[in-house]
Amino acid sequence: NSRDIVGDVSGATIVTYDDESVTGSTIIGASNLARKKGAENVIAVVTHAKFTDEGIKRLEESYLEEIVITDTVWRSREFYEENKKFVKVSVAPLFGEAIRRIHNSESLSSLYE
Repeated sequence: NSRDIVGDVSGATIVTYDDESVTGSTIIGASNLARKKGAENVIAVVTHAKFTDEGIKRLEESYLEEIVITDTVWRSREFYEENKKFVKVSVAPLFGEAIRRIHNSESLSSLYE
């Protein structure tokens, strides 16, 4: 099987990551596998959360304790009020600082240190 977990996750909190998600299938699959292997909790992190309505419903109904998403795809305040598992992390300060540094011909590399 090409999808497996290496190591003992019994009783652990697992963090799974996807750079872009529409249906949530990958992170839901990882969550199901982690729980099957004994993980206590599973948290997902998604950079570009382009979720469909059906994907959001599936994620809300999944084993995931929390789905952390960046604000690269806009969601209303009501979205977070209605979908309690979703937590927004803003990348705006990082992007703003990168733009400022580019404008001033400053280094970007120190942003990643």
